[in-house]
Amino acid sequence: MERLVFSSPGSARGLAEARRLSRWWDEYRAALGGIEVSADERMPLATSVEYLDLGAVGLGRSAGSINRFNRRGSKTVADGDDRFNLVINRGRAHTQAATRLGQAVIAPGSAILFDFAEQSDHVCPGGHKVTVLFMPRRLLRQMVPNAVDIAGRVVPASNEALRLLAYCADGLLDDENLSHPAVLARAG
Repeated sequence: MERLVFSSPGSARGLAEARRLSRWWDEYRAALGGIEVSADERMPLATSVEYLDLGAVGLGRSAGSINRFNRRGSKTVADGDDRFNLVINRGRAHTQAATRLGQAVIAPGSAILFDFAEQSDHVCPGGHKVTVLFMPRRLLRQMVPNAVDIAGRVVPASNEALRLLAYCADGLLDDENLSHPAVLARAG
């Protein structure tokens, strides 16, 4: 079990800082598993990421100037990343998603389920603030047999199960002393 926390070095100053920022950016993109990202060039690049390994599932929280997450069709076949991501919009602004079901608007506090076997695009004007639950396809399909059919649909902020999940996610990510593998796996 592992807890990972990293953040961007901030806006680059000078050649050495620009190289360090470029290296961090490459590592961040590689860690996203086939998702291409872009940031608002009018804002300094600043992003923080937390990830908690919960056994079969993962839990993450991220915020910063990245304003677009794109998974292209070529990546869905090539990288073998076979999971679903439930993305909760924790920001103050609406975000937009494009999936095989069409366009969706994700209000603050609402969520959307992304199927990594499908092409998708998530645009976060002004930057992002999200909590993400990473779930293997096999595991989610055991609990929700029609997961493929509902991927791309918005779960409203008023959904009590979503609010409970967000509350539990915050508790797990906020408690830095939570580290026992059996406890974390059970939470997952």
